[in-house]
Amino acid sequence: MKEKAPQDEPVFDSIAEFYDETRDPLREEVLNFLIGNLSGSEDLLEIGAGTGRISIPLQNAGFNVTGADISTKMLERARSKGLRNTVIADGSNLPFASNSFDVTLVVHVFHLLNDRAKVMKEAMRVSRKCVMSLIRISDHAAVDSGPGKELRDILRDLSNEVGLSWEHGKRNSLSRGSESSIIEEFPPDRMLEIGSFTSVLSKDQMARKVLSSSGYVRHITSISPEKRERLESEFMERVSRMPDFEVIRRNREFLVIWDKKNTS
Repeated sequence: MKEKAPQDEPVFDSIAEFYDETRDPLREEVLNFLIGNLSGSEDLLEIGAGTGRISIPLQNAGFNVTGADISTKMLERARSKGLRNTVIADGSNLPFASNSFDVTLVVHVFHLLNDRAKVMKEAMRVSRKCVMSLIRISDHAAVDSGPGKELRDILRDLSNEVGLSWEHGKRNSLSRGSESSIIEEFPPDRMLEIGSFTSVLSKDQMARKVLSSSGYVRHITSISPEKRERLESEFMERVSRMPDFEVIRRNREFLVIWDKKNTS
C-alpha cells in the first residue's frame, strides 16, 4: 500500500479483478509458521491487505483480523472472499487508536511505499506487541534472463511505440526499492527462516505477472485506458506466438519481527 496523493488512483485498483491469478497462494508451511509465532495474540491488523491473501487464512484460523488498504477494489475482492473486517486506510495515517491490535502485519508492501519510516511508525503505534512481515528473498536471475527478459523486452518496445519511455535494464527502476531492503533500513529484532520454496510459472502466468507488477501499473498511468488496452492486447498476442516455456523461481521465506518494546 503506497501513500495516496490527492487525485491519485491506488496502484492496484486497475488489476484487482485478476490480481489473485498472478500471485501464489499462501503456502501451508508459511501459514502454519506464522500462526505458531502469533500464539497468544488475538487482534491483528494487516496493512496493505489487498484481496485478503494473508488476512483470510488467518481469520479462518481463528484470529480477529482487520484488513486495511487504500484500494477500494482490492478490499471489495477481499470481502467477496469472506474477509469480515476491512478499512480503507493509508498506512502512513491509520484511523486507529494507539495499541489497538496485538500485532500488525505488513506483507509484500514495503517495496510500494514512498515513506517506509512513516508507515513503520504508524504500524508500531497501533500495535501492542510487535510488527511482523513475511520477506521473500528470490532468485531474480530466473525471471530477469531468458524468457523472462524476452517478455520484458516485448513490453518495453510496445511501451515505446505508444510514447512511453521505459528505462531498460534496471529491474527496480519503477519501484520504491526491493522488499528485502527493509531489513537493512530497519534491522529487525528477530528474523526467522521459514524455508526454501520453488515455484513454476507458465508462459501465460509469467506474462500476467509482468502486467500486474506495481512498476508496470505505475508506468502506464499516464496513458489513456484505450491505449493501455491496445498495448496489453498486443503484448499478449505477441506472447501467444512465443514457444511455450516455464520459469522456475527459487525463494527463501523469512518471518521478520520488530518488537514494540525495542522501538522508540
